[in-house]
Amino acid sequence: RSAYLAVVVLASSSRAIAAEPSESQLVITSRNGGADLDVRWDIALPDLSFVVDPKEDAQKQRAAINAYAFTHLFLSGDGVPCDLDPKEQTVTGSRIILTGVGRCEGGTPVLDVDYRLFFDIKEIENHRGIMRLNDQESHVFTTKDRRGRFELDAKPLKFPTVPTALAAASLLA
Repeated sequence: RSAYLAVVVLASSSRAIAAEPSESQLVITSRNGGADLDVRWDIALPDLSFVVDPKEDAQKQRAAINAYAFTHLFLSGDGVPCDLDPKEQTVTGSRIILTGVGRCEGGTPVLDVDYRLFFDIKEIENHRGIMRLNDQESHVFTTKDRRGRFELDAKPLKFPTVPTALAAASLLA
């Protein structure tokens, strides 16, 4: 338990030294026609020092992290809010990985995302959330661009391989 606390405290002091920009990576994967969502969220521990009391025990810190993070991410489909449940937390280096599952009643072809992580904390300037949806689309959320609407059934982007690109170029020559 004290190891968890030590990681959060150590990470918070390293943020001041490193002065790294605040960034998180959010990966959402949909299943069953958009009815079920798997969420993986990598967040820098130093940023969480503004929402976690280092005097609390590890269990209360974990609860505070989940409460903060998952109340700053709003998902909906066709105007109906999706339920989002946190599942696990794993600390790796100076990051914490949160996982969760979402349920959008009846499924949805379009997912609306309202991302607000750290946008309410003055000490964390210029936070950006980088989201990848169904291994196909990336979007960067900022305080000026915190909402997005995304098609869940879009095909993953494919890029031509080098031999294909060279073959196309030789046809033009």
